[in-house]
Amino acid sequence: MERPKSLSIKQELHASALLLLVGFLLLLVFLVATYLLVRVGRRIRHNASRQRPPPTDVTDVWSMHKAPEFDEADFEFEPGEDDAK
Repeated sequence: MERPKSLSIKQELHASALLLLVGFLLLLVFLVATYLLVRVGRRIRHNASRQRPPPTDVTDVWSMHKAPEFDEADFEFEPGEDDAK
């Protein structure tokens, strides 16, 4: 049986080379995606299985946030001190 004359030999070689290149690129994308998926899976498994740090002691947390003690004399207003400004 004779081959149809729709494509020349040069066009068939070009199409074959293009098909080979596309197949190689798809294989490369598949390998990179598989590598990244395995790496992400290992990292998630590692982070999920690691030991958590002990909880922070909360017995006296607010001691550092208390307002300082003020003398009421510091806040007395005497007319004439700041009125001239």
